[in-house]
Amino acid sequence: MRLFRGTARSRGARGDGAQADWPTRIAGILLVLVLSSVQVWDPPLVEAARLRIFDQLQRWSPKPVPQGTPVAIVDIDDASLAEIGQWPWPRTVFVDLIDRLRERGAAAVVFDVLFAEADRLSPPLLAPLIERTSPRTAAVLRTLPSNEQAFAEALRRLPAVLGEAGTVTAHGRLQSGVAPPAKVAWLGGDTRPLLPTYPHGISALPILAGAAAGLGVVSITPEVDGVVRRAPTLATIGGRTLPSLAFETVRLVAGTETVVVHGDEYGIVAVQVGSLRVPTDRDGRVWLHFTPRRSELYVSFHDVLTGRVAADRLAGRIVLVGSSAVSLGDIRVTPVAGNTPGVEVQAQLVESFLDGTLLQRPAALLNAEQLVVLVGGLLLAWFGMRLPAGVFPSLVAIVAALAAATTLLGFVRLDLLIDAVYPGFAFGLLLFWLAMAKYIREESRRRSLRDAFGHYLAPVMVDRLVGNPSALTLSGERKVLTVLFSDIRGFTGLTERYAADPEGMTALLNRYFTAMTEVILDHRGTIDKYIGDAIMAFWNAPLDDPDHPRNASAAALAMMRRLDELNTALTTEFAARGQTFVPLRIGIGLEMGESFVGNLGSAQRFNYSVIGDSVNVAARLETSSKVYGFPIIVGEAVRSACADWAFLRLDTVQLRGRQQESGVFALLGGPEVAGDPRWAELEAAYAAAGGVRGAAGDPHCTELAHALGVAGLFAVTGVDVRAADEALLLPAT
Repeated sequence: MRLFRGTARSRGARGDGAQADWPTRIAGILLVLVLSSVQVWDPPLVEAARLRIFDQLQRWSPKPVPQGTPVAIVDIDDASLAEIGQWPWPRTVFVDLIDRLRERGAAAVVFDVLFAEADRLSPPLLAPLIERTSPRTAAVLRTLPSNEQAFAEALRRLPAVLGEAGTVTAHGRLQSGVAPPAKVAWLGGDTRPLLPTYPHGISALPILAGAAAGLGVVSITPEVDGVVRRAPTLATIGGRTLPSLAFETVRLVAGTETVVVHGDEYGIVAVQVGSLRVPTDRDGRVWLHFTPRRSELYVSFHDVLTGRVAADRLAGRIVLVGSSAVSLGDIRVTPVAGNTPGVEVQAQLVESFLDGTLLQRPAALLNAEQLVVLVGGLLLAWFGMRLPAGVFPSLVAIVAALAAATTLLGFVRLDLLIDAVYPGFAFGLLLFWLAMAKYIREESRRRSLRDAFGHYLAPVMVDRLVGNPSALTLSGERKVLTVLFSDIRGFTGLTERYAADPEGMTALLNRYFTAMTEVILDHRGTIDKYIGDAIMAFWNAPLDDPDHPRNASAAALAMMRRLDELNTALTTEFAARGQTFVPLRIGIGLEMGESFVGNLGSAQRFNYSVIGDSVNVAARLETSSKVYGFPIIVGEAVRSACADWAFLRLDTVQLRGRQQESGVFALLGGPEVAGDPRWAELEAAYAAAGGVRGAAGDPHCTELAHALGVAGLFAVTGVDVRAADEALLLPAT
């Protein structure tokens, strides 16, 4: 019961029924801190889940195909390999390509191909191979220019960008340290350590790299799941900082030699060439918004050489040369396609740089996401237990809907990659924890209610109380209650008979109390206390019971029937042991009236009980049953509330402390008795005999009581006025 007193105090002090649940708060705060730490740490599992969501967004809403694209792809496809021959091709093939592109008005050519080794078919390299069989031919070949020289001259005739790949291991003769044409300037601090860094590289031959107008990094590292989503704008290879192949192309088109890197305390913010400023993430990478595979970008390498390509397919465009042939191994996985040639990724990068359609995920957005989880989570952990339990499912649904809507709208309307999924997951997990904690606390409260009131209330009443704890007011209240007192007649003599057998006395009382308590609880009553051999109970608290006077009256009648059954069983048991059992007799008093119910007692010990005038009257009525001879005596209020029940007026008295006269009645049965025609005959015979004072021993009354089955309740033995006065009842004048 101390638990409930604390609950009552909390409700009275705070007014909203909320309790300061410190263990739940602390656990919730710790959970938020763990979730925030995981968000900052961003382990591969969390990153992969977030990237899958971003992929789905791209599949739902890919980048629209632009009109009038500035790029085209010359594809080293399987058909070209079949026509031109085994890869690698002689450099003269690429010389012819550049000449054809110039003829068709291409603006620039970008090779997503590494020319890291000398052409094995170059004349000076062929000379040693035929020296033994044809010395004269070998001598002529040595005098001819190399294919690299021819290719280098061709590269000078059309703005060209060559590629360099970053590697983590050295490749001996394939390494190159050619200084890149682009110059890099750093604003806001040197953020070079944030760039993708490779200790070694594989570049074009120096003769070719020196002839090209640009040199860019072709390496694009996929994400943890092998999908290409981001691409660097710059990278560091062997201590040299180079633009990526696509961004070097943009620099070349912009006509500037300087790349400006803008940074702040969080990292890289943007890279810029001329007037073109490209926002990046903190590591200088950009998120591509992919279009689906676009066959219109491609022209076959062999078709260009043979002149089978219309001039408008290449005129004024930046032409990227790369391969879609599976045998050459430059196939990538993107969010919208699983077999995208690497050259198309480069082409879409160039296109996106120029038209400004890259996706954005700036560092400030990451900080905002982390702040939402930390601050919002802490607020929810602190105040969440104040929320009603029924709100949590709706809140989880709302959080999920907000997370989905924020992610989708940010992507579609603002080209922002907002990770609302992790905050949504974090809040969902926190709400789940709070809901479980609230459920556990409510279950604990229910168990406490069951434990506390299971000894006082019927199971159905306890279930109602557990299901609706708000119906419980333990701080005290005024209510109209029906109060019952019962007592064993001749208890003093009974204790004397058991003086030598206290265990037997205890067992007998336990049998009696158990039987009577079951009856009271079955009729929705509340056990107040056991006082020696007496029982005090009441109805209509702690839960409302609109039929409390009828339920209390029915309980009184059922107690008498149950007592008869108990007496019969005990008589049989005693006889089996060769003992004589004196049947128990009880008296019951009932009255209804306004009372005060709540926790009563001291700071050290208290009880959920009731006080009031009706309590006193019920106790006096129970005592007076000894005088009037009827076992169940009720007051005027109970008689009025159960007008269709079988009552006999015993007396009209003036209770001590009252000015009004009150009727005293004997309860003999319920509506089924009052509705029997013989009941009216009994009432008439009872009145003719002069009421309770003359009915004692009246054979006609006794006969009718037997006929109605209420003889045990009509055991009137006569009335002594002096005894009535001693029972604290004063006769009316």
